[in-house]
Amino acid sequence: MMPRKLLVVLALIVTAAALHAHEFWLMPDFAVRPGQLMKIVAHTGDRFPVGDSALELDHSARGKVDVTGIRVLEKSTEAEVVVKEAGNYVIAVEIKPRPIELAAGEFDDYLAPAGLISIIEMRANAKQENEPGKELYAKYAKSLVAVGSAKDDMATRALGLKLEIIPVKDPAQIRPGEKLPVRVLFDGRPLGNAQVSAVAGAFSQEGSPTYRSRHRATGW
Repeated sequence: MMPRKLLVVLALIVTAAALHAHEFWLMPDFAVRPGQLMKIVAHTGDRFPVGDSALELDHSARGKVDVTGIRVLEKSTEAEVVVKEAGNYVIAVEIKPRPIELAAGEFDDYLAPAGLISIIEMRANAKQENEPGKELYAKYAKSLVAVGSAKDDMATRALGLKLEIIPVKDPAQIRPGEKLPVRVLFDGRPLGNAQVSAVAGAFSQEGSPTYRSRHRATGW
């Protein structure tokens, strides 16, 4: 059975309410079967899996299959695609670059959970810690959906996103208690010293991920 790669790219503009949300994720229908319509829901917020605000579409989605049913709801953005055959599918969504400006203390609070301590230190060394912080940021989300029992290397391939997390092993083959090794690429090259966080089901009461690690200089 040939593997299928479903690449859905949505160019999105973040609404004002979503500016302070750190996380961006996709919730596709993982139980979809061949011939069925798969709903893809994009969320942004700080309380996974519950989103806080929707994302405004900049222009129509594009991909290797037709993307329909695009809807901007109160706290999420939805789209639909038809899954014609069994196989492993990859869905990618990107938020186009957008500038933001935050007050000094607010900017530090924004950077710290993302592990960008070096930026906080850089601002302090330049005596800019009391100045507003400015940032140009983009976000990239990816989801893997196994339709049927096909086994291939689609889950471990790079899509070519500017910033991308790539499993070294197929997550569908990972058993409870096992570790999932990943690579982090930026512009197609290993991104070293990057903080990677993971959460299973929901954030803790303190709003922190259930797992956090920092990649080696090699990006592994």
